[in-house]
Formats: sequence, C-alpha cells, structure tokens
Amino acid sequence: MRILFPINIDRWTNPIATLLREIAVPNTDLTFYAFSRPVSREDRRQGQQFWSHRHIRRATPPDLLRRFDIVQHASATPANVTTARLVRWHSRPACRQIYTANVQPHRADRYYTWYARAVLQADVLVAVSRVVADDLQTIFGRRVHAIIPNGVDTAFFDRQVAPHLTMPRLAFVRPMRCLWACYVSANAPIW
Repeated sequence: MRILFPINIDRWTNPIATLLREIAVPNTDLTFYAFSRPVSREDRRQGQQFWSHRHIRRATPPDLLRRFDIVQHASATPANVTTARLVRWHSRPACRQIYTANVQPHRADRYYTWYARAVLQADVLVAVSRVVADDLQTIFGRRVHAIIPNGVDTAFFDRQVAPHLTMPRLAFVRPMRCLWACYVSANAPIW
C-alpha cells in the first residue's frame, strides 16, 4: 500500500510532521512518500536516520504521477491541497484522501476556503470531539460519521479508575532573580 504525506516531513519542530513521522516509522508493511526540505542542522541530522528506513521514501515530482492508495494531509495550504488533488485524481478511483485539520476554521482564516473544500469533498468526516462535530455541522452543514478523541486515553482520566491523589499545595519558588511557579493539581477539588 502506498501512502503520500504531502508535507516536508523532515522538519523536527513541526508538530504535524512529527505526528506523521510517528505514524510512518513503525508501519514497515506500508510504503510512505513525503517531501524533504530540511531547514536546520537538526532537521538534516535527524533526517538521515528517518530517511534510512526502507519503507519511507522522499517524494519527487515524478512520484506524484504514481498511483497511491491514501493521501493523508494535515494542513490546508494551497500546495498541500493541490498536491493531494493531483495525486487523488491520478490514482482514481481507488485512492482515499484523509484530511485532518488541527484548527477550528473561521471565515477570517486565510485558509478557510481550503478547509471548506476539504470538508465538503470528504467521503467521511471524523471529529476529535462533540464540539468539533457540532461546528462542522453548523459551519459546513456536514454530519460527522464518528468522534475519535485525539490521542486521549479517557480511562486514564476516569475518577473511578484513577488513584485518589491529595495534593493541596500551590508552591512558588524564587531561585536567583527568576520567579518560578509550580502548579500542582488533583483529581478532585482540593478545598
């Protein structure tokens, strides 16, 4: 299975690229393509190890004419959306596009029209919360097919399962000339 991430995936300070790398590295039975444009020494150094994985390949312009099974992009920049459209069109009818927006779209956002197009063209919509699902319904008139929390283990935060913690302190520590605040929370109200 071929998967395209139309993003410069070797930028180590980019949270979206980091997420996509975490998806690609352990899935050795799939072939991933992504763009490469490191901007720092760290990007180049870390990228050497990342690109050494046999199942992860640097995408080149001719690769965009290959057939892909999935195009997964997490930003609505004109370049990413255009690349995703080109690849999806060339790979039709079997290619599926996965688009994940990490922001709440609003009309003042310069990428709003790109978000709208992605939402309106999607075969299936998945939201990370009921609030996001309601916004998609209100803003775009599209029903969400499923809600999948974004990387949260809800059982871990369940009061019935979590051990009782008593931490009734808020400490302020002043080393040298800097003011440091240490905030400690609890699973239940502490006063």
